[in-house]
Amino acid sequence: FAVPCIVVLSVVVVNGAAEAEAEADATSVSSSSSPSSSRLDAMTFQESAKLLHLLSGAADVMSRRRQGRTSISAASSSVAAGEEEDASNHHLVRGGSRLLASSCSDKLDKCKSNLKTCEKAAAEPTFLFTQMADTCKLKRKTDGKGVPYFEWSSKDMDNDTYVFSDRPYQIAYTMPTEYFFGGFEDMFNKKNGGKPNGAITFRHHNTEKFEGPLLSVFVEAAHKTDAGKFVYRLR
Repeated sequence: FAVPCIVVLSVVVVNGAAEAEAEADATSVSSSSSPSSSRLDAMTFQESAKLLHLLSGAADVMSRRRQGRTSISAASSSVAAGEEEDASNHHLVRGGSRLLASSCSDKLDKCKSNLKTCEKAAAEPTFLFTQMADTCKLKRKTDGKGVPYFEWSSKDMDNDTYVFSDRPYQIAYTMPTEYFFGGFEDMFNKKNGGKPNGAITFRHHNTEKFEGPLLSVFVEAAHKTDAGKFVYRLR
């Protein structure tokens, strides 16, 4: 007689995980006169169904474990990516910090340099100059661009110019007036502060009272030897 085809599932345990593999054995057994040939090496339907139910559960557990491993792997990848991003941000922060530190250092060096310049300038004495003349003339003129200015001149200035320092120094000496006029451009230029401010006090020939002072910027100084006079241009 013929026997029904039964699928037998054998369970193989690999690395602690249950894996199912199917083996099919379709066998037709013929009747025989030998007593041993009547034994059927097969399960009943109830036993196979029960085994199938158990193995299905095992396969479901295995599937869940695989999903868990996949989730753990994805989470690990996400953590690794996060760590790489944190490391990148850390490098950016360190780079920004270095740039900020460099910028602050440059500004600090500049401030120190300016401070040294100011300290050096403050340590050097500043001087005032006094000149006298018996007579002088003050004329209002206009230059080639139509800009008005005053010309002060004198033919009988004192031979000496008196020099004294501003506080806190106490320095005083005299220098030839011709030397002062000759070195005017070197003493007063853009590098050392520009042209000097000055005050002129004078007395009109018809009165004994002093007038002024006339406050102005002394923009030019010249000793006109041909005319025998000293000249200032005031503006």
